[in-house]
Amino acid sequence: MQQAKPKEQLAETGASQTGFLVIGAATMIAGGVGFRLLPRLMTRGAGAAAA
Repeated sequence: MQQAKPKEQLAETGASQTGFLVIGAATMIAGGVGFRLLPRLMTRGAGAAAA
């Protein structure tokens, strides 16, 4: 019965690492999309403000 506890800890650690990996990947993707779209949105806003 003592062996069950380390297995649970390993499973929890693996799950948390996977969660951090998914969150990190989503953050990088969102940052990349924002990096590509933000200058275009700013350019459109500047063009509309000038017009």
